[in-house]
Amino acid sequence: DATLRSQLLSAAAGARQPELQERSRSLLLGPDAVRINEIGLPLGEGRGRGSELAEDAAVRQAARAWIDTHFDALAARMAPYGGWLAKVYANDLCSTADADALQARFTERLRQLEGGPRTLAQAVEGVRPCTALQARHRHWQLP
Repeated sequence: DATLRSQLLSAAAGARQPELQERSRSLLLGPDAVRINEIGLPLGEGRGRGSELAEDAAVRQAARAWIDTHFDALAARMAPYGGWLAKVYANDLCSTADADALQARFTERLRQLEGGPRTLAQAVEGVRPCTALQARHRHWQLP
């Protein structure tokens, strides 16, 4: 049942303990690996801004570190959609420095992947408006 699988993966990915988060991410590459369309859940995709876990910098940073470490295996498993990992990595990035670092980190990695350069450009383009919006509204104070 696809709905139950999605709910179970989301629950596992929502664990607060780092060892359980790591175990959830290990499902992406293990012998009982999740389906390709489910890969984003253990990496935090779909949680979106405003959710408790999406706001947890430690969770986001751990997912990014895991992507860095396992990029080649993930990209091979997701072929030809490995470039999508740059978009997952970019989730919640919001500074010019972040956009530049994202570009530097993934340019070589995605150069040979089908659609990789364009996917990276889209990921970087997704970070830059956030930077501009943040700069424009920096002076606003909420009551």
